[in-house]
Amino acid sequence: MGSEHFILKYTDNDVLGMITSRFYQRHQCSKSIHEFAQHVFKRHNSNDKSPLRFFLEGNLCTGLECSASYDWWFITHVSDLFNKKNLLNHTLNYSLANGDTLKMDARDYFVLTYASNLNNQFGLSKESFTYLMTYGEMKSKILSVLGTTYT
Repeated sequence: MGSEHFILKYTDNDVLGMITSRFYQRHQCSKSIHEFAQHVFKRHNSNDKSPLRFFLEGNLCTGLECSASYDWWFITHVSDLFNKKNLLNHTLNYSLANGDTLKMDARDYFVLTYASNLNNQFGLSKESFTYLMTYGEMKSKILSVLGTTYT
């Protein structure tokens, strides 16, 4: 019947319950998915702290922070998807070895960190270079040193 009360009572987790409730109420609900998620999680005192919960609520930065327990591949690529939809307008600080700090776009931060991990932890320099080429500022610097263009 689509009763939110029964759905949440019998689902494995709050996120699944929220998604199922939205499915059954899609014709009656005028709220955005973010408003609906916030409403359901608040009303049912959800203690779910999964990244998906925060993404559904529209809190992308908190969702990415909660994703830290996953791997850098996931964080880098989900932030890339958010960036492509202009949903990730956030600046982060990147600490350099000399103690200086660079402010950069969140997507660029995750790409740079992932590329660094590929090279430093796994010795995957070719793959690291490929990711660096997607990082706007770094791409320009690399190409100017190489004296070439990349399309």
